[in-house]
Order: sequence, then C-alpha cells, then structure tokens
Amino acid sequence: MAGKEPINENELDELLRQLYLEKDSSEINEANANFVLEQDYHTNIDPKKESELIARLQSKSKGFGGFKFYLFVLIVIGIIAFLVLYFYSERNKVISVDQNNKTGTLQTQNSVTPVGEYNTNSLNTNSAAIKVVDTFGRVKVINSFNSIDTSIAQVKENVNLKTEDDKRSIPFLTEKDKIKYRNVKEQIISKLIKLDKGLYTHIPAYKLNYAGKPIILDAFTIRNMGITNIEYKTFLADLLVQNRNEDYLKSEVFQENWTKYGYDNLAVTYYQGEKYNDFPAVNMSYEGAKLFCKWLEDEVILYIQHNNLKLKPLQIRLPYDEEWIFAAREGYAKIAFEKGYNTIYDETEGLVDKAFTNRVELVKKRVKRVDTLYNFYTTNRYGWNEKEITDFFGIGFKYYNLNPTDTIYIERMKVLGKIGRVSEMVPQKNTTRIWLPGLSWKSKEDYLKLESEFKSNLSSPFVGFRIVVINPNDPEYKNPFW
Repeated sequence: MAGKEPINENELDELLRQLYLEKDSSEINEANANFVLEQDYHTNIDPKKESELIARLQSKSKGFGGFKFYLFVLIVIGIIAFLVLYFYSERNKVISVDQNNKTGTLQTQNSVTPVGEYNTNSLNTNSAAIKVVDTFGRVKVINSFNSIDTSIAQVKENVNLKTEDDKRSIPFLTEKDKIKYRNVKEQIISKLIKLDKGLYTHIPAYKLNYAGKPIILDAFTIRNMGITNIEYKTFLADLLVQNRNEDYLKSEVFQENWTKYGYDNLAVTYYQGEKYNDFPAVNMSYEGAKLFCKWLEDEVILYIQHNNLKLKPLQIRLPYDEEWIFAAREGYAKIAFEKGYNTIYDETEGLVDKAFTNRVELVKKRVKRVDTLYNFYTTNRYGWNEKEITDFFGIGFKYYNLNPTDTIYIERMKVLGKIGRVSEMVPQKNTTRIWLPGLSWKSKEDYLKLESEFKSNLSSPFVGFRIVVINPNDPEYKNPFW
C-alpha cells in the first residue's frame, strides 16, 4: 500500500460511522469500503487521549461486568432456589401435630382440624384424608393429592423420613405415654430380676441326645409364654425415649403383614388395640427380636447398678432349639404338643429318635390333665379367615377380665397367650438356621409354606418369640467362661 497518502483521523471516524453504525443506512458504497480497508493507519495517538481511554476502560472493568455481575448471578440463583423450595413446600404441605395439644387435634397454620377429618379450605380441593394408626394406637392423617403425579403429604410427628423410598416414620411420645411405658418397663424388669415363677421356669443342667449326639445343657430359665404386645410396645417406646431411631426402625412391627392374608381389621387392631395387649407380639423381624433381648439385658444391668443389688448381670437371648426341645419334653415350660407337624420333633431332621417321641406322648397326657386350655393351645389357625380368628380371640376376651390393660398381669397373660398362640423364632446354635416351632401345623407342607413366607417377608403374623435367661447367680449354672 506504499504510495498512498494517510487518511485524516476525523475523516476516518466519519467513514467508519457511516459503514458500521448507521442502522437505517442505504446500501453500502463498495468503493468507499475498499478505500477504508486499504489505508495504512499510521496515526499518532495523543498521549492525553490515550490515558483518558485507558482510564475509561479500567472504570468499566470495575463496574457491573466484574464483582457486581457475579453478585447479580448469585442473587438470581438464590431467588430461583427460594421459588423452587416454596413451590415444593406448598405442594407437599405437611400438617404438624402439636405435641402439647392434649385434645388430639391437628394444626395447620392458623386452622385447627380434629383428628380423622380435614379442613377443605386449608388443603387442595383435589385432596383426600386417609386415616392411619401409628405403633401406639394414635390416629394420624395422610393427605393424598389427586394431581397428575399423585404425590402424598404425610403427617409429621417430629418425624424425619429416613429416605425417599423409606416411608416409615418415627412416632412421637407424649409425657403420658412416657410415664405409662416407664411403669410397664419397671414391672417387666422387677419380675425378671425375681424370676417370677408365673412368668419364668428354672430348668436344671442336663445331659441329653441332640441330633444324634450327646450334649450337656447348662442350667437356664425359660419364659413360660411369648413376649406380649404390651411388652414389645414398651421396648419400642423406650427406644424412642433414648433417641435410638435407627434401632426403632429395625425393630418396628410390620402390621401390613396381616393384610397379605386378608386380615384388614387385625392389621389395625391387633397391635394397637389395648384389648390385645396380652396377646403374643408378632410381625417383628428376627433382628427386632434380638434387639429386644439386648435392650432388656442392658436395662436389667442398669436396674442392678441403680439399686446396688449384689447380683451378677443376667444374659438374655432367644432360646436355642436344643433348649426348646428339652423344656418341652420335660414339661418345664408351657409349650404345646402338636397334633400335626412340629419341626422340633421331626425325626427326618435328625433332631429326635423314637424313644424321644414315645416320651413326648406320655408328657402330653399329663399336660392335658392339668391344662384346661390345652385344646385352645393346640388349635391350628393357619388358613383361617379373619372372622374365624377374631371369633376365636373373642373366647379369650370372655374368659378373663381385661382391666387394667397396662399391667403385667400374669394370669391374664397365660390365658390370652394360649388363645393367641403363635410359632416362635428359635435359632439353631452356631448356625444361621431359624426354626419356627409351634402352632399345630397340619402337615410338613404347611410348615414349609410358613417358613418360606417368613423368609421372604422377614416377619409374619403367625410368628413371635420368647426369651431365655442365663443366670450366673444360679448355683447350678456351671459355665465358667460366661
């Protein structure tokens, strides 16, 4: 581009303005454009103008495009997050239970709604109230919204849901609940420390054949009946008092198991209803039964320490099957002798021999003479419909006075424990096998079906448990290593 004269700076500004900045300009003059682009721009920049331009650019970099821009972005993100949370909370509005409200009402913002009802002004018009009873018989309301995604808002009772998939919740305990279950816990421990003969039977050390091999049983004490609903509820309540929510969820009663057999009413009444307090506790997992034993063992240790008793701690666990067989055979504990199949007497499993079976028949005759409820104790209820079962339970209600229901009243427990009798979890020592003896199974096929159902559901309305106590204070107890 040598030989061409430099263009004047002012003329250059005017040409550039015409070429690029005039929005409504007519068609661009190609000759002018080529002329501008071909120029050699050796313009001397005025130092004063240069410093003013640099200052202007620096001031712009410190303005909205710098810190203020990031601040603006953060504010926008915050507003969006707030709107999302607000929308979510409005859509899943939760009715909180006021623990201090002793009239049994549910409160939502400024409105008060009685339990079992809902206020149509405070809820979505497409919602419906569903009544659910918690572990301790208290009604709570679940509001089901009939929107496209059918989301459900649950009543929260100081509850934190474990995960999105885990919809089980932690019930709340009123002060009245805490006092009630603390009193029952004291009764449970007091009778255990004394090894009350109405509830516990001492069994001496003995040598016997088990699975074709001679073994020696150390002395032990076995519970005469299964753990009852009131006792298991006391255990769950104490877990809540101790803020052991994870253990509570592991030990929770799976009441929905009743509905799998068509027992919809028992799903609500059997565990929560006070009239069933002395019936066997069922529908807990094997883990829950073991946690009950550990909880009771720890509470007994605390009781011994607080009362300065000169006793060694007791060991509490589920009975092993050799202990169960021996207790039943010798008639030490009130364990029914079945008309049908019973796994603890199954000769095909190698647990017993012909001589054992003959001796069992002799013990049966003695039990029938002394136990007027023997026929109730050996009735097979597997496969009954709900009405047949509830009518049978009604015999127990008429048989014995139910009041008061929140006491460890042994005579009532004996009667209702036999009327509501179930199979029980009995582990095989040093193995993972769990036997489910009891309840007069009509055939081995019936038993195997129950065993399969128990394994798949990890609990059953036909399965509970009882406990064994190892007492090192017993002079007959020989084990030096415990």
